[in-house]
Amino acid sequence: MVTYLNCHKNRTEFKMLQQLTDVKLVDFDNLEQGSLLIPGVVLKSLTKENARELSKWISFRANHLILTPAWINIDLKKVLAIKPEVKIEASSTGDIGDYTITTSVYSTFYQEGSIKKGIRFRNNTSSCLITVTTLPVLDYRHSISEDKRRDWWKTISLNDSDSGEVSNRKPEAKDLLSVEDKMILLLFGAQIPLFIEPEKVIKKYFGTNLSTGVIKSSVIKLEKMGLVNETSLTVEGLKLIQSQNLDSFQDVLIKRKENSDDWD
Repeated sequence: MVTYLNCHKNRTEFKMLQQLTDVKLVDFDNLEQGSLLIPGVVLKSLTKENARELSKWISFRANHLILTPAWINIDLKKVLAIKPEVKIEASSTGDIGDYTITTSVYSTFYQEGSIKKGIRFRNNTSSCLITVTTLPVLDYRHSISEDKRRDWWKTISLNDSDSGEVSNRKPEAKDLLSVEDKMILLLFGAQIPLFIEPEKVIKKYFGTNLSTGVIKSSVIKLEKMGLVNETSLTVEGLKLIQSQNLDSFQDVLIKRKENSDDWD
């Protein structure tokens, strides 16, 4: 379960959050121990009294503050009085927000190429875990599958309080790939053309539906990670498939391709 501020219950993030987990509404003067999610955009509207109550809550190690889109340009070091540098820059592409994290925090739980999209840290050893993400997990404007949103939420909501300090291990490629990314990676490995009617290709070989937008985003992500080039896997992409024991799945796709001259 996660708590959410009652004063912002009319925001769409609250409605989206209810689809992912149990949510309890709380007020600043009655914050409960546990996890608290706040859309980053509302932080600049905090009153001095609200900021003081939040600062006290952050000082308890067992708590977990989760900050998600929507965002505006903000320096969290000033708003939350934290030690590390964490700045969010918000730009807009059409109706969909696009955000950049500039930070001195090393612990990254989600990254696309060199772009950090999820970090977590503690202000000190006795303070709460703070998770900052630009992943549109609660943004209805993005065409994202329910499974991907749930995968993201599972990662975002993870609290390490019972397992020691946040790991400084640099995330490996396998940690950053979604189910959809692995589908695309396997198609590249089987050298199955994806750029003509990509939705039909996914439906044919995996029996599921993905929008063209999701497919293109996944391809761009894999290219940035150095796992695919224009038509096939890179050496790193091949190593990843082998290390994840995905060879057999790739072989099935190759045989299906060889035995099929046209659409089923």
